[in-house]
Amino acid sequence: MPRADAGVGSCRPVLSFVQRYRTERDRLACVLRGCRAGDRNEWAACLLLRLLFASYLHSRNLPSLKRGLSRRWLTRALREIQGQRPSSGESVGIDLAGQGERQLLDFLASLPWNADAHYDPAEFSTGLETLPERADQKRPGVYATSADVADYLARNTILPFLLSAIDRASPDALRVGGELRRLLQADPDRYLHEAVHRGTHRALPAEIVAGLSDVSVRAGWNRPVPPTFGPPSETWRTHLARRQRCHDLRQRLRGGELYDVADLIACNLDVARLVGDLLDQTTDPRLLLLFWNALRTLSVLDPTCGTGAFLFAALRTLEPLYAACLRRTGRSSRLHFLLSIVRNNLHGVDLLREAVEICRLRLRLELASAAESRDELSLLCNSADNLHVGNVLLKAPDILPRDGFDVVLGNPPYLEMREVDYAPHGYICESTGAVHALCVERGLQLLQPDGYLGMVLPLAVASTQRMRCVQRLLEDDRHVWYAHFSWRPAKLFSGVNRAMTTVLSTRAAKPRIWSTPYQKWRTSERESLMERIAYIEILRQRSSFWVPKLGAVIERGLLAKLLDISTVVGDFLARPGAEGQAGHIYYRTDGGLYWKVFTEFPPAFRMNGRAGHSTRETRLAVADPAAVVPLIAALSSDVFWWWYTVTSNCRHLNPTDVQQFPLPSSVLADTRLAALGRHYLHDIVRHSRMAVRRQRQTGHTETQSFKVRRSRRIVEQIDAELARHYSLTAEELEFVVNYDIEFRMGMCR
Repeated sequence: MPRADAGVGSCRPVLSFVQRYRTERDRLACVLRGCRAGDRNEWAACLLLRLLFASYLHSRNLPSLKRGLSRRWLTRALREIQGQRPSSGESVGIDLAGQGERQLLDFLASLPWNADAHYDPAEFSTGLETLPERADQKRPGVYATSADVADYLARNTILPFLLSAIDRASPDALRVGGELRRLLQADPDRYLHEAVHRGTHRALPAEIVAGLSDVSVRAGWNRPVPPTFGPPSETWRTHLARRQRCHDLRQRLRGGELYDVADLIACNLDVARLVGDLLDQTTDPRLLLLFWNALRTLSVLDPTCGTGAFLFAALRTLEPLYAACLRRTGRSSRLHFLLSIVRNNLHGVDLLREAVEICRLRLRLELASAAESRDELSLLCNSADNLHVGNVLLKAPDILPRDGFDVVLGNPPYLEMREVDYAPHGYICESTGAVHALCVERGLQLLQPDGYLGMVLPLAVASTQRMRCVQRLLEDDRHVWYAHFSWRPAKLFSGVNRAMTTVLSTRAAKPRIWSTPYQKWRTSERESLMERIAYIEILRQRSSFWVPKLGAVIERGLLAKLLDISTVVGDFLARPGAEGQAGHIYYRTDGGLYWKVFTEFPPAFRMNGRAGHSTRETRLAVADPAAVVPLIAALSSDVFWWWYTVTSNCRHLNPTDVQQFPLPSSVLADTRLAALGRHYLHDIVRHSRMAVRRQRQTGHTETQSFKVRRSRRIVEQIDAELARHYSLTAEELEFVVNYDIEFRMGMCR
C-alpha cells in the first residue's frame, strides 16, 4: 500500500536528489528548442522526470550499471520522450553537448535504484511530493497537503459514496437487519478509533466522579490524566468529554441507531475497517457484486492535483477494497488492480506541467513497487493515466464522465483573483474574489448528482461574509460536515500560519449540517488528530454568515441563549458625528491568540523612540461614557471569548466580531460589574510590560503588552456576574470559564 507516513525530510536519497534535480532541469532548459522561453523550465522538467522513470525501468532489466546508462541509451530514451509536443504544436528538440550528456548520465546513475537492486521505488515516490517547493517552483497560496488530512477526506468521501451506491441499488443491505448494521451492533468498539475509546473502560477516581454531580468540586478536572486514561496532553475535563461521547456512541451503535451513511461520517467511525469487514464477512454474493461494480467504475477527481497528495490518498483508500473483493474471487495480482485504479478510478488536473509530471512519475513508481517480475514491469513502459495539464476554472479538459465524477477532492490555491493571470467568468462566487471559492463551485459542478465533495480550505469559508455564497452552494439540499482547525500551538500544514476548515458535502433528501469546535492541539497529538474529530449537528437555518464552531451539546443551548438577546454591543455605540461626546474603548485588530485585550486608554506605543499608535490599534466610540468600563468587563470575559471563537475567523478582531456580540442592556447598569471592570483594568496595567521588537521595515518598536492570565481570577468573577444577565446555569458557567483553559493558561505540555 502507498506510504502515508514518510516525506522528503525522512528520505535521504530524495534530499540529496533535490539540488541536482534543479541543476539538471535548468541545464536542460537552456538547450531545449522548439518551445517558448517561458515554457522551457516546465518542458525540461517533463523530459527529466520521464528520464528518471526510464532509468528505473532500465536498471531493472540490465543488472550492470556500467553497461546500462550509456550515451546510446540516453539518445534513444530522449528520442522516445520527445514524442510529446508543447502547446505551440512545434516539436521539442534538444542540443545536448558531450559534457552535458555526461553530467546528465552521472545524475541518473546517482539515483538510489541504480545503486541498490532491492531499493523500493515507492520510498522515492513519497519524497517527490514536495519537490516543486524544494526546487524553487512553489506557487504562492499552494501548499502540500498532509497525508492524514488527505486520507481523512478521501476515506470520508469514497467509502460513503460506495456504501450509498449499494444503498440505492439494494436498500436492505444497509437497513434494518442488514449486514452493515449487524456488524456495528456486534462490536461497537471495533469501529471506534483508538483515540476515541482509549481509557474509557477504566473506573474514574472518586474525586473526579464527585464533580459529575457537583460543579463546585471540579478543581481537579484541569489536571492531566494518567497514561492509562489518555495521552499526556489530555486533562480530566477533556477526557470526560471524550468519555461521554464514546459511551453515547457505544449505546447508539448497540441499539442499532447508527447505520445511515451520513451518521457514519458524523460519528467519525472507522469506516474503512467497517467496509473491509463487510466485504470479508458478507454472505450475500449480490452485495459483493454491487460493491465491485460500484468500485471498478468509481471516478475520483482532484481538479488542482499538484503532485498527487489526494490521488495517493484515494489510492490508499481503494487498494484494500480491490484486494478484499478480489480475495473473495481469487483473481488478479496487486499490480493489475493498482493499474486498474490508476487507469480507471483516478483523475487529476493541474495548471503546472511539472507538478502533473511529478504526480505521473510518483504513480508509476508506486506501480513499479508492486511489480513482481520483468513481465509485470514491462506493463509500465507505456502505462496510461488520467492526468492532464489545464485550468478547470476556465475549461475542463476532455476528462468529464458523462454524468460527472463520483468524488471530487482537493486543496485548491488560497489566492485572490487579483494574484493570478486568468479571469474565470460565469461563477456565482465571483464576488468573493477568491480562487478557492471558485474551485469549490467548480468542484460541485463537476460532481455527478449523488457524488461527494471533500476539500480543505481556509477557515474564512465558514466565518466571513464574503463566503456566504460558498456556504449556500455547499449546503443547499446537501449534507455538509465542517471541521475547523487552529494554527496554534500546532498547525495543519507545515509553514502555513492560518486556520483551516475541511468540508465534506453531498446531496440529501433531508439535508443536515454538522460542525466541530475550533480544534487546538499540540504536535505530539497530531497522529490522532483526524481520529478525534467530533461533529455536532447544528441548525440549517441561520441568519448569520458564520458556521458555529461547536464541540459539545451544552454549547447549542449557550448559543441559543445568546442569540435570543435582543441587543448587541453595536446598539450602545455612538452614532456617526456624535463621537466627540462619547467614551472610547481601545483594542487591537490583530494578535492575541488566547486573549483579546480591551482598555479605556490607548496602550503605550513607541517607534524608534517616538510615542505613537500601533497600526493595529482601533477604537469603539461608546454613546454613554459611563458604560465604557462595564462594557470592557463584558468584552474581557470568558463569555465573549467563547462567542468570538464560535463565530469569528479566530485570527482578526473585526468590527462585527465586537459589535454583534449579544449584550443585555442590564449589563451596563450593573455597578458590581463596573467595579470588577475597574479592578481588572488596574490589574492588567500593573502586570503589563513593554515588548520590544526590532524589524527590518519599521525599526525599533515598543508596545505595551498585557499578561491577562495574571488577572484570571478577576475575569472569573466577571463571568460569574455576567451569568445572571445571560441566565446561564451553573453547568454552563463552569463550561464557559474553563473553555480553552489549558491553552489560555499555558497548561500545554
